[in-house]
Amino acid sequence: MGPDSGRDAFKAEMKLRLLENDLEVYADPLPGDQEDSLVRKEVEHVSGPVAGRTVAALVRRWLKERNPHYLDWALTYCFQRGVPSTDTLWRLACTQAVRRHGGEEALGSRVKILKDHAKESVLRLMVSLIYVGKTLEQSSRLAANAYRELYSDFKPYKASSLQQEYLKQFRQTGRESQFFSVWDNLGPHKSGQEVWLQVAELIPEVEDDLKGERR
Repeated sequence: MGPDSGRDAFKAEMKLRLLENDLEVYADPLPGDQEDSLVRKEVEHVSGPVAGRTVAALVRRWLKERNPHYLDWALTYCFQRGVPSTDTLWRLACTQAVRRHGGEEALGSRVKILKDHAKESVLRLMVSLIYVGKTLEQSSRLAANAYRELYSDFKPYKASSLQQEYLKQFRQTGRESQFFSVWDNLGPHKSGQEVWLQVAELIPEVEDDLKGERR
């Protein structure tokens, strides 16, 4: 395996870890015995709690918004993480395939969802880096480079812009404290946050064109 293959594997793993690093992953299932709780139980049984919670979170987004992209994303995640098919996942996949084949279901706003997720992901990366000891400025510079590396289809963010977005969307709203509280309650080994210090060592230093100006 050459260096490019190794870097591609690192980037793919980073995207999966950022997807798994979301408060929705720790949220309660929808009331009643709905598909998100069924999927969580089934996937946890075959692939563990992280995969179970993550697939359930994506299925829950699909149940709430009925955008088929979220169900496609749940199935894609299972493929990437090597999660075998379960009864509920197979039923949902077949149901969506039938609806698409019959022309009943559009593709949905895939690009907007992915773009919003990319931005949200690097902001959550900043939360994790700050939680393990990085400063706001350090985390914003690492996040700017991570965004350009991981989500190259989209226009990159400057570190200064991400810093402002973080303050507005996480610190001023109390979301930062919510993340910290969840991770404190889980403990370092269960929350997995210590891995982000290792990740920070692998992200290249942000280049001058992505630094921007602090306002």
